[in-house]
Amino acid sequence: MHAISFPDEVITHGQVLVEPANLDPRSPLHELPMRVCEVGRIKDADDLMPRLIDMATLSADQQQWMTTALRSAPHAEEPPILCAWLESVADPERLVRGLTRFLIGPGVEDRQVYWRYYDPRVLALTLQLFSDEQTRALLGPVTQWRFPWSGHWWSVTGPGEEIDVLGGSRPAWPDASQWHSLAHCDVLDKVLRQLPENLAACTPPEILQYLRRGDSALMHARQVLKLTAPGELTEYALHCLR
Repeated sequence: MHAISFPDEVITHGQVLVEPANLDPRSPLHELPMRVCEVGRIKDADDLMPRLIDMATLSADQQQWMTTALRSAPHAEEPPILCAWLESVADPERLVRGLTRFLIGPGVEDRQVYWRYYDPRVLALTLQLFSDEQTRALLGPVTQWRFPWSGHWWSVTGPGEEIDVLGGSRPAWPDASQWHSLAHCDVLDKVLRQLPENLAACTPPEILQYLRRGDSALMHARQVLKLTAPGELTEYALHCLR
């Protein structure tokens, strides 16, 4: 995971991953062609499933509008809508299968969860926690996953092919210790946003250091100090990072 410069030219290629749960009903995005990433085990939930916009199929005006929206995405204050800009040589069906492969599985105490790993706030922490094997399996058919987070565009390279899952193992799925960190993604995001330092003005290594230390502070607060209230967790983590 490393920070990248967003292109100056109009984007005409790749797939934009959209989170419809955060999409305003009045958004111009509704006028663009979007492919729903359906999950077979979830019925009648298309409004909640991630969607893909193929930049190559848009008109020149639509490409210009989307490029402007993508360029401003890292600085958005609201929950992320444009979650990623992907490159893949896979056909649409294979890409959708790869993106939805690890959306549902066992969480803490083996309860079934729907894991929005593609949300930049979740993905940034996930990439810090995951092993190389887990990251490769998670990205699957994607060759380059770019996402807006903390004032920058970031990128991580994928294998470009689905990783075989052998013997029932799910190498992209978080283990128990990783779930303990991922459980406080929302609190960690609030902590980073409330720092006196503007993360957008920090260097990428500094931002990642804040992310890792914030995660460590929250783990200590929950497991050692037994804090549970979001306000107390936020205050303690901010104290540690300051």
